[in-house]
Amino acid sequence: MTVQIAHIGDIHFGGLADIPVIEALERMLPDLRPDAIVIGGDLSQRARHGEFQRGRAFANVARETAPVLVIPGNHDVQWWWRPFIPFGKDVLYRKYRSYFGADLTPRIVAVELGDSGTVRVHRREADGSTVTDVEPFHPFVWADSDVVDL
Repeated sequence: MTVQIAHIGDIHFGGLADIPVIEALERMLPDLRPDAIVIGGDLSQRARHGEFQRGRAFANVARETAPVLVIPGNHDVQWWWRPFIPFGKDVLYRKYRSYFGADLTPRIVAVELGDSGTVRVHRREADGSTVTDVEPFHPFVWADSDVVDL
């Protein structure tokens, strides 16, 4: 099974972002036909609302092509709240979460159909561990784009 993942990172809206390049990437993504798109950090330069708004717009355009996972980078946190860390890290990610959701470590699930009709599910857990589910006792077959238990 081949899975194509488009990995995009360090866009830095509000700072280093080259808008014509970003717009070209938005037009090009459908032609790449990725199975998933991972935006790996630093959507923003200084964790400002306008930067996150443009980053969210970019993620929404990408989502028209494939599922999108957004993972925060060091520029996407409000580091100036660092003195308050002993009281909890939530304040560092508050603004990021308001645009991209509470999950800071989203995961990809890949389903593999074996030659014998067995299915293996590979996924990354929230704690960072990787799990491969045991193949089911009953074989599966693809039918009308769904997995059907025989």
